[in-house]
Amino acid sequence: MRAKLSTISIAAMLMIAMNSASAMAQLTLTPDGISRGFHLSTFASNFPTADNVFGTGGTFGVLFTSSGLLVTDGTDASVRLFKKDCDGQDASKITPTAFYAVGLGGPTGMTKAQLHGKSRYYLATDASEVFETNSDGTEVQKVVTIPGDFNLASIAGDPHFGVLLVTAPFCNNSFGNGCLGGVFAVDPVAHTSNEFISNFVVTGLQVDRSDNIFLTFTFFGTVWFNPDFSFNSQFLLPEIEASVLGTGGLSKKIFLNSGAGELWEQGLDGSDLTMIASGGVVGGGTADPKNGSLVFVANDKVVRLSGGGLASDDGTTTVKSCPGG
Repeated sequence: MRAKLSTISIAAMLMIAMNSASAMAQLTLTPDGISRGFHLSTFASNFPTADNVFGTGGTFGVLFTSSGLLVTDGTDASVRLFKKDCDGQDASKITPTAFYAVGLGGPTGMTKAQLHGKSRYYLATDASEVFETNSDGTEVQKVVTIPGDFNLASIAGDPHFGVLLVTAPFCNNSFGNGCLGGVFAVDPVAHTSNEFISNFVVTGLQVDRSDNIFLTFTFFGTVWFNPDFSFNSQFLLPEIEASVLGTGGLSKKIFLNSGAGELWEQGLDGSDLTMIASGGVVGGGTADPKNGSLVFVANDKVVRLSGGGLASDDGTTTVKSCPGG
């Protein structure tokens, strides 16, 4: 019998004005990042972008599937599939496989989850929707429309509770109307949803192999919850937008992305908070299972962080460039 999530009512956060980095700036390694052996490269560039009320639209979600790397883009509401795992690709030459929430913000986060039998892929949208998809991003079915017109951001499977967890920073496509987001539990079989953390600006989300949950509360930091949602630890960083766990020799590290265009590395024990890159736009990320590198969205690009001890489960670290790229 699965555990059951109970409602957590949290007082509304103080609204703080967003301070995003310049959309066209280039993310660059800091001296600390270089000394630790990291490398930055561009997985793909030339994604469509367009100005919107929250800054400059562009890439939002990334997920490796059995078909390749899926990338969502809010500008044209698209999902693109990159079948090759190599750097130097041109997104303008990749035809989208699917479109979601066209004119309503488009697709956002994606995940692979094994909750009821075989593994399945899921996608959230900026229009309060959750879909089941194929590995190429095409739609299988709509799972649920969450009441309240929430702008959904990240999604992940939670095997401990047998649900999908979905985050939302706010609702009604407005940052300043006092309508904050939260975290939702979505049952993909019953097609139901329940908001169990409310009145917070919540963006990033990751569930690790041990069912630990890492939730990113913007303007505060990433909070590590145990599988039963009891508190474990926290990683404080102003203007944080997303986080991703390290791989290989850095499996006990967490990488934090800030709205100021900075990428930080910190130990899961709370030690050694170090800025390893700055000067650009960096959003949510995911680990490449083939080589352990971390792939992040960056407005009109998808960038890759490699080296420094990042590696796949079998120790592979090689990152390839596409022929002619």
